[in-house]
Amino acid sequence: MGDLGRILKEARDRRGLSLEDLSRKTRIPARILAALEEERVAEWPREVFVKGFVQAWCQATGLDPKIATQHLQEVLRRAAPAVPPPPPPVPILPVTGTNRGQGWKAVSGHWTYLGILLVLVLGLLAVLLTHRGGRDDLSRAAAPLPGYQRSAPAPLEVN
Repeated sequence: MGDLGRILKEARDRRGLSLEDLSRKTRIPARILAALEEERVAEWPREVFVKGFVQAWCQATGLDPKIATQHLQEVLRRAAPAVPPPPPPVPILPVTGTNRGQGWKAVSGHWTYLGILLVLVLGLLAVLLTHRGGRDDLSRAAAPLPGYQRSAPAPLEVN
């Protein structure tokens, strides 16, 4: 048992509380209280909960929370795993080109020009086929159909 556990146990004993009594008073499970008192860090929940549990223990036993918190921070520092050094940086190599050779670029350029030419030829062909008659077609559209005569509108009768 370290300093934190000794301080928590002494405060509990001064009040004459058992772990079960303290558990009922703080609503913290007795197994967690025992783990705190014996500093079995592996059995503790997350740090935020442990801090709250120590605060509740201090309120229930009249212990100064600042002292208990300082000892808790020391225990947590000792129990924290050593952080490994960061891996060395990966060198960044300049990009000098792609895996394709110059031959690929030349071939892809030809396909691009051929595709553009094909689109232009098909567009010109579509325009020519849809407008075969030119102006004559428009003049025929305005002419009346054979056998159809326009009649004058019927006069309005006024009574």
